[in-house]
Amino acid sequence: MLGLDGIRLESSKSRAIAETLPPEAGSPFFDHERATSVRILIADPQPAARSALRLLLQERLQAEIVGEAAESQELLAQLDSGRPDIILLDWELPGRSTDNLLEALRVDGRQPWVIILGTQSESAAAALASGADAFVSKGDPPKRLLAAICALTGEDPRA
Repeated sequence: MLGLDGIRLESSKSRAIAETLPPEAGSPFFDHERATSVRILIADPQPAARSALRLLLQERLQAEIVGEAAESQELLAQLDSGRPDIILLDWELPGRSTDNLLEALRVDGRQPWVIILGTQSESAAAALASGADAFVSKGDPPKRLLAAICALTGEDPRA
């Protein structure tokens, strides 16, 4: 099961946002009246992890989950129909290598933001060097993932 109890974020902007988010579990992260729905595709081999992420993102950000994938070919097949703004990509997703997959995600004018989710913080440098927009450790608090999404989309989670 995915333990989103802490997410190592390798971005100073998103880290700063995460540090200012309210600690209460039920507190809103941003003004839902003003927010636009972000389209997210979740790619993780574990069904429980995808489910946890879906629930977190729908409840806290009112995100539109446009697809879920358990392996790289399934992810690539959903790109055109889902047209995600953000892809949450497990660092060890079965199929293509992450480097190759990141290149394939950004062809034909598609420019989704990619947040790599990993279990080892040592993977952060490699993920960012491969072209990911952010890296979040699966062991960090959920607010770190939410802050990374807000940092990429320009939403102010404290508004």
